[in-house]
Amino acid sequence: LTSVDLPAFVARMQAAHSQLTWATDIPQGTIVLTDEQMLTQVVLNLVKNAVEAEADTICFQWTDSLLVSNDGKNIPAEVSRNIFVPFFTTKPQGSGIGLPLSRQLMIYQGGDLTLLDPPVAGYHVTFSISLQTAN
Repeated sequence: LTSVDLPAFVARMQAAHSQLTWATDIPQGTIVLTDEQMLTQVVLNLVKNAVEAEADTICFQWTDSLLVSNDGKNIPAEVSRNIFVPFFTTKPQGSGIGLPLSRQLMIYQGGDLTLLDPPVAGYHVTFSISLQTAN
């Protein structure tokens, strides 16, 4: 694990998807201990899923974890129970490995990836990425 400047990391994620509207609430100086390549894969998967769910806005917030919210389609309760089950998918072209793999990448680093219920106010879906802080 290495020290990663979270606001700078999020700015790089935003630059990769300039077609979206972004909201960010991460205090400057927030440093997390993570494998940056693994975290990149996790966040890019969440953004990809949000785009496929017709999201226009993605929000990054820091509380005691990194919250990634979007205004795409809701995840129905019967689906949300299974989203981390390998090979479960609701997408015609989906493989069902993106979210289970993302969760495993975070667990491998001593963190986790969970779906918040309810989501952050103003959004339809929120994922929480637990990370160790360096400060």
